[in-house]
Amino acid sequence: MRATVQLARDGGVAIGAHPGFPDAEGFGRRELQFSPRDVEDFVVYQVGALAAIAAAEGVRLQHVKPHGALFNMAARDPALADAIARAAAVIDATLILFGPPGSELAGAATRSGLRFAAEGFADRSYHPDGRLVSREQAGAVIHDPDIVVRRATRIIREQTVEALVEAIRTFEAAAPRFEPKALRARAELFDRPVFAQRLLTYVEARWQEFRARQAC
Repeated sequence: MRATVQLARDGGVAIGAHPGFPDAEGFGRRELQFSPRDVEDFVVYQVGALAAIAAAEGVRLQHVKPHGALFNMAARDPALADAIARAAAVIDATLILFGPPGSELAGAATRSGLRFAAEGFADRSYHPDGRLVSREQAGAVIHDPDIVVRRATRIIREQTVEALVEAIRTFEAAAPRFEPKALRARAELFDRPVFAQRLLTYVEARWQEFRARQAC
């Protein structure tokens, strides 16, 4: 973790914690049953560890985003969402909590006095109601960089994303609508320099356009 924090600091990249279930074997992607108190405790433990390492390197955490199954469960369970938000607020009340638009995590952030950033997934498929498609279903994860960039473009410009029609496994025009403040793509896609540069250049250009509109 310390080496990663050093790389982020030296590259001018914001640092966030990604706490999840203590389930290394399942990579945090299995839905496990923990009490809200237990969730609060292990999120404090995980986020606190990274916050301490960041402090040792002269930087602070910017955000907290639950990982995997914890992310999905907290999005619909207010008790789990509140546990995560309380844990983050105890570590640092200036942290930004990431979660799905309109989810229980948004309300939990408000109740704990945290800022909330609605997150859009450019590389994951959505149901028409805005839920993420389970990784166990075909088409849930998008591997084609060109499609990821196209979806990122639509998320930023239109606040919509194509939904996956389960019956035929294709994308449909009717799409969930939301207003994401953060855009996510898997790290392994950034091993492809051309793709990474395309996506980053596009996002930076759209950010400059937004700032220009705000200044008018």
